[in-house]
Amino acid sequence: MTPEVKKNICQLFDDEDSGLGMGNGCESPVYYKLSTRLDFSNVFASPSETADENDRSCFRRSLFSGKRRRDDDKDCLSTPSKLQRRDEPVSRGSSSFVESPVSRDVKDAVNRLVQEEDLVGDGTDTFCLPTIRGKHQDLKSISADTMADILTGSYDDVISNYRIIDCRYPYEYDGGHIQNAENMYTRDQVQQLLHDRQSCDVTGKRTVLIFHCEFSSERGPKMMRFLRTQDRAQNEANYPALTYPEMYLLDGGFKAFYQTDKTLCYPMEY
Repeated sequence: MTPEVKKNICQLFDDEDSGLGMGNGCESPVYYKLSTRLDFSNVFASPSETADENDRSCFRRSLFSGKRRRDDDKDCLSTPSKLQRRDEPVSRGSSSFVESPVSRDVKDAVNRLVQEEDLVGDGTDTFCLPTIRGKHQDLKSISADTMADILTGSYDDVISNYRIIDCRYPYEYDGGHIQNAENMYTRDQVQQLLHDRQSCDVTGKRTVLIFHCEFSSERGPKMMRFLRTQDRAQNEANYPALTYPEMYLLDGGFKAFYQTDKTLCYPMEY
């Protein structure tokens, strides 16, 4: 208690009209009880001194009491320490604000997909086949000539595996189809493609899918979009990764290809 506060209290007890003056002023029992219960030390102490004293008190209790009360623990936790005041901003360099390498990779891939049009679905590379402007602007199309080059091995240096998906009905497929083409005309059959591919090619070569129907106007494009939607859903946690990032639509469908090179069709009939 400071001398000024003590003096004012003594005067209060000495005043006869106060009703508190008993005995010898500051020697009175009432003053003694009040003075022992009232502690004004923290009133005149600076906030930093109060915080430091609370920290030291918490530290002493942790050393000598063995087991602290839960109320004391709350006081210790709520008291600002010298290391971090309440009015100090949180450092931007803390771990909660550090961007992980994975999130940076995803952000970079998304930015590339937005800025560059000639990228495969996962944004990792450009398309390896020459594309043309087809009827469906949201899909990458190849010409019948490019399809013939694939079948004759002109792209073996960049493609390790290709699958031609013929989305026509079985009777159309049986009447004549492109060599090595697979007949898949239902969604369940197309979705099975996502479970067929187990691993990536270690040589860095591509695996591509090529969709078509009779004219590549309806069935082929629809199945191609359906597979991409399911692929996105299956790889949602690893966006923008895809099981089949590189897919093409055969422009003009089977009719255009048959007219280009029917020797690569089986049977050679239309």
